[in-house]
Parts: sequence; C-alpha cells; structure tokens
Amino acid sequence: MNYRGIPPKHKLEPCPKCRRDSGKRMQTETVPEIFFVVCQSCGYTVGPCGSPSAASVKWDKEYRNAIH
Repeated sequence: MNYRGIPPKHKLEPCPKCRRDSGKRMQTETVPEIFFVVCQSCGYTVGPCGSPSAASVKWDKEYRNAIH
C-alpha cells in the first residue's frame, strides 16, 4: 500500500545491492512528504524523494544500473 492506502501499480525490482526481492516503499514519520525504498533483507535504502513513485523509479533505475 502507498501512503494513501492505494496498492502500488507496479512491483519493485529486486534490491540493487543484495538482489533479493524485499524492497518496501516507506514514508518518513518525522517529516511529511519524504519517501524512500528500503530493502528489508540488507537495509539498502534509496531516497529521499518527494513522492512514492519517484522513490520507486529511483530504486528500479539503481537496480538496472547495478546489473549492467
């Protein structure tokens, strides 16, 4: 679910660091409107971003760059 309770439209790529399928979209609790993606296996984090979709795009881009 995203911050509005809506399921994400696409599945995240695997973690750019450990390659496990454990990325999770998150929002900071202390500062509103700051989003990131964190790997629940190794702790690798991408962000901060201004929207959940921007964080997801950044995560997927880092994965694609890591495999090439």
